[in-house]
Amino acid sequence: VTIILLFTALTSFSQVDREKPGPWKIGLMFSPDFYLTSSNVFGSSVIEYELEPSEFTFTTGIVGLYTLYPGLDIGSGITYSKKDYTSELFCYTCDLGYDVIEPIQQRFVEIPLFVRYRIVDNKVGVYVETGLSGSYLAGDISTEFGGELPRTNDFLFSAHLGLGANLVVGEGINIGLAPTYRRTFTEFYKGSGFRFNSFGITTSVTYQILTK
Repeated sequence: VTIILLFTALTSFSQVDREKPGPWKIGLMFSPDFYLTSSNVFGSSVIEYELEPSEFTFTTGIVGLYTLYPGLDIGSGITYSKKDYTSELFCYTCDLGYDVIEPIQQRFVEIPLFVRYRIVDNKVGVYVETGLSGSYLAGDISTEFGGELPRTNDFLFSAHLGLGANLVVGEGINIGLAPTYRRTFTEFYKGSGFRFNSFGITTSVTYQILTK
C-alpha cells in the first residue's frame, strides 16, 4: 500500500511543467516504536493488569511539509498508530490456577503538527524536528479474558522530538531517517497515571513539488 501511494503521488506531479523546487513536500512515513514504559493498572478492585510493551508496535501515515523560510518547514498529516500492550492478569479472588497473558489492542488515528529545522541543508542534510500530536481512539479496547480496564481516554495529547539525517536521491525525492522520542501527556486510562513513553526510528520518503 505504501509503495502504491508513493508512486501515485509521483506520477500525479510528473505531469507538471517543472522548473524549480516549490515550497510543498508530500510523502510517507513509517516508524517502529519501542515503548519505554510498563505499568500495573487495576481493572477493578480485584483485577490487576501488569502491562508490558507488545512485540511490535508502529506508526505510519501521510505527511506534508511547507517551507516557511530557507531551512525551516512546518508539517502535518494523518497517521495510524498501533499501541498494543501485552498484559498479565492477576485476579485476587479468582481461582485461575495459571497466569493469564493476553494482548490488549490499542489503535489510534493521529494528527501531528510539527516544525523541522534543517541544520545542514545540502544533498546530505541534518535536521531537528519537534511537534505535537492529537490521537483519537480508532476502536474499542478489549481483552480476551474479559476483564475490564479503567475507562479509556478517547483523545491523547503527546509531543515528540527527533534528530535526523536526509538524503536527496533524485529530482525532488528526499529520504529521511530520524531517531525520535515521543511522550504522551494525557493519561491513557483515566485516573491510572499511565502514560506512553516511546522511542522510534522514523523513516520518511517525501517528494518536493516543483513549480514553473
